[in-house]
Amino acid sequence: MKILMTTMKLDIGGAETHIVELCSELRRRGHEVFVASNGGVYVDELERNGIKHIKLPLHNKHITSVIHSYYGLKKLIASENFDIVHAHARIPAFICGRLRKKFGFRFITSAHWVFKVNAVWRRIADWGERSVAVSYDIKQYLIENYGITSDNISVTINGIDTEKFSARTDAEPFINEFGLSRTAKRIVCVSRIDSDRSLAPILLCKAAPELKKRFSELGIVIVGAGDDYERLSSAAAEANAAAGKPYITLCGARTDINTAIASADIFVGVSRAALEAMAAEKPCVIAGNEGYIGIFDESKLGIAFDTNFCCRGCEQTTTALLVRDLSVLLESDKGTLCGLGSYNRSVIMQYYSVSRMADDYLAAYEKLKPLHPRKKGGIILSGYYGYRNSGDDALLGVIINSIRKELPEVGITALSKTPALTAGQYGINSVGRFNLPHINSLMKSSSLFINGGGTLLTNQTTSTRSLWYYAMLMKLAKKRGLGVMLYANGVGPVEGEFGCRLAREALERSDVISLREELSLDELQKLGVENENIAVTADPAFMLTPCDEQWLKYILKREGFNPDEKYICFAPRRYAGMKPGFEDEILTACVELRARYGLVPVFLAMQRPNDVAMCKRLADKTAGLCPSELTASESIGLMSVCQMTVGMRLHSLIYSAVAGTPVIPVSYDVKVDALADSLNAASGAQCKILHAGELSADELIAQVGEIMSDRDAKAAQITAAATVLAEKTRENAKLVKKLMWEKGQIADAFSPETLK
Repeated sequence: MKILMTTMKLDIGGAETHIVELCSELRRRGHEVFVASNGGVYVDELERNGIKHIKLPLHNKHITSVIHSYYGLKKLIASENFDIVHAHARIPAFICGRLRKKFGFRFITSAHWVFKVNAVWRRIADWGERSVAVSYDIKQYLIENYGITSDNISVTINGIDTEKFSARTDAEPFINEFGLSRTAKRIVCVSRIDSDRSLAPILLCKAAPELKKRFSELGIVIVGAGDDYERLSSAAAEANAAAGKPYITLCGARTDINTAIASADIFVGVSRAALEAMAAEKPCVIAGNEGYIGIFDESKLGIAFDTNFCCRGCEQTTTALLVRDLSVLLESDKGTLCGLGSYNRSVIMQYYSVSRMADDYLAAYEKLKPLHPRKKGGIILSGYYGYRNSGDDALLGVIINSIRKELPEVGITALSKTPALTAGQYGINSVGRFNLPHINSLMKSSSLFINGGGTLLTNQTTSTRSLWYYAMLMKLAKKRGLGVMLYANGVGPVEGEFGCRLAREALERSDVISLREELSLDELQKLGVENENIAVTADPAFMLTPCDEQWLKYILKREGFNPDEKYICFAPRRYAGMKPGFEDEILTACVELRARYGLVPVFLAMQRPNDVAMCKRLADKTAGLCPSELTASESIGLMSVCQMTVGMRLHSLIYSAVAGTPVIPVSYDVKVDALADSLNAASGAQCKILHAGELSADELIAQVGEIMSDRDAKAAQITAAATVLAEKTRENAKLVKKLMWEKGQIADAFSPETLK
């Protein structure tokens, strides 16, 4: 690939080193890499590694600098035709985001730190199609402050070149240059000396006199520069004057950080610099502006991981803490220090290699989606999208990914209640679902109209108006010459002569009808639908996967889960036939289930804001949990740690099955019954259905008890069923591909036989 990296500048700093290491590793793997920035000390190293640097004032938000950078990048991107544009700071990301609208390149960003956010930055910030955060707490920061969808944020590590930073690195050139003592115990601190990064080096200078009293043979070396350098210089000068001789050496900004670290007996710092020292087998005190972890050893691994070695949320760094912990290390024997250093190196080798970092970025690049919003011959997806219903929005994502796997170059447009959010989340074009003039115009340049998942052709649990809307769009698409397909839809029940006629006409005009269960096939027969192209597959949500394990751990901690507790998940909803005592029955059951089995209830709101009030009310009354808004993959991960799921929402049951967690369906609609039948047929599982209108605490307690008596066997059954149904739903995208071939949108080399 040809990749453009954009950042503010390339002076000393953790983010800058991260970029240099990433670019060098990508170059070693055969990719062509360019970097645009305002320049700095690392430019020479980049160019030695065969990476071209273009100097632009991307470090400055002044309007003249922004305009200069905009036109410089515009010229560069137009001439080089990059496969990926990757921004590593907010100003470059803002400019690249404007240019993406003109050029349509694939665009990704990285977040290396947390910054103060105001209303202006929230409005103008552009985080690309995807973002890469260098820690899970930075991922959380992006979600909270910029509203980025969790599934669109990858997480990587600060990869370290373990050849460059190792115990074998020769420190002699550095020692000789600064005339450092060869007998003194040496503390080395590497840090950017900006006002938001300089606390640890300045406090180290303030701790130095006390340390010097205890350890007369002591040297301190501080490497770095920045806007707070004068304050650091004053603190160092004061300490040196008190000792009557210089023992604190300030080296300024340097690129030979590996030799500076090699000269150390003990290292003080945070983030990437700390990881580099660990790779060099140095005992480390992790301390910075964000907080203080102290002497790093095995007991500190969890908190260090959680904060990316930046100490966010930990106790504050103080002079007293530095004196305490540095004294411990200075008094330690060689064997103890070597043991700490050896452990530190093992952590880097296992978790923080530059190779793994590059793998993470390449995986994120692979997830970038081709953008063809105006390409003719595309596909229109219609459904209940953009309503913050976890199940329906998850369906949209799965359908898009499945179609792209078969037809990567086909443009996709979704009809959504919130088109801007849908477009940003899925990397597609999106228009308002009620903007009929726009939809009509869109159909003129499209080839295929798809009702994508869900139960759209029904008027029992929705309304005849809703049925008319979907049927009318199908009729309009057919009138415009588009192919029309139902993609794993549920159908019915349909009531009334008018409703039945609407549904029947829409279905008979469809080119392909893919149904998600046998019950919908029965409904077609009741309606008297005559159509030869009918297939029964499965709900696309069975193709979902859980979020990654480390992010799940972060979520569980964030939401208050205790690893020593057992949990039962509830996904309730209100509906017209709900009896007055419905919530009381659940409350009674929860009290008994906690007493018998130690089950803590978790109430998951699958559609927001509709389900939130009930879930919060039930959680408050049962001392249970009510998680914040989760994506489908996060919900699946959460359910994987629960003993079972009691679900009214259809997709809560599917998520649970994907997670391998037994289910208790609570039916308010025939689609819940149909899903239970599908699960039972797929693996011989016996999902007993409870009915919402007649729900009692006693029957719920009895059903939970039955699952708890043989939970592992039932989990295996539900896992087997989900696997079978996931395989069945893969057929849907192949049906799309076949229909696109029939519409002349795939090369003549394809045929129905090769599409099988």
